Amino acid sequence: MHSTYTKLVRDITAICQHRNFECSEIGRVGKNKQYPLLRVVIEPPEYTKTLLVIAGVHAGTEPAPVMAAVEFLREYEVQPVKIILFPCLNPSSVRMGSRKNWEGKDLNRSRHGYFQPEQTLCLLHSYGQKIDAVISLHEDNWLSGQCYGFGFNQNRKHKNFYAGLLQAMNQHMPVLQKDTLDGLSVEEGIIWDRYDTSLEARFAEAGVPLCFCSETGRGNFQQRVRANVALLKQATESLM
Repeated sequence: MHSTYTKLVRDITAICQHRNFECSEIGRVGKNKQYPLLRVVIEPPEYTKTLLVIAGVHAGTEPAPVMAAVEFLREYEVQPVKIILFPCLNPSSVRMGSRKNWEGKDLNRSRHGYFQPEQTLCLLHSYGQKIDAVISLHEDNWLSGQCYGFGFNQNRKHKNFYAGLLQAMNQHMPVLQKDTLDGLSVEEGIIWDRYDTSLEARFAEAGVPLCFCSETGRGNFQQRVRANVALLKQATESLM
């Protein structure tokens, strides 16, 4: 786990330099614009699909997705899939140990069409590209030792894609077996088509055919990290 955002930036930058991945600062956020927001792009010469990965929306209270993004960059065996990765979308929350950003706003709870700077940068540097799938990595701090996900696909045409993601996570953390969670129906570990103000829901509304939000419950930190790394590897393989 990274103790500071500065160390996280150093580590991501070093990995990308070593592996010849494009890592760029797309803007700065925070009260004094002190936090560089990073975007990593892995673009093979002949790719057929594009995967957008968002981690660290709630980095201060959900650290495993950020570490999973880092470990994925270390381990990834490049496939013919273009990857656009935001390894930590909410840098200020790392220092504060908070779900919210420096303005006290939840990046998944935008209202009245107003976007926080972090959201705006993510959208500006993603829209206009043909994105085939979006994966957003999260944690459920109220759930113990299990994982599940939110899937967007009203006609279930791509149900096997989502099932494969959960199967990959299940290698490290059991999939939720309940039929309901927080009043929502759960089908084999997936809550379907919850169109809220989350980034993944916005991409689904914009027409991205495959959108998934992973949720890992409380438990061993390394298990949570490995579950999300396995998910990302499975996503790239499924898109080939």
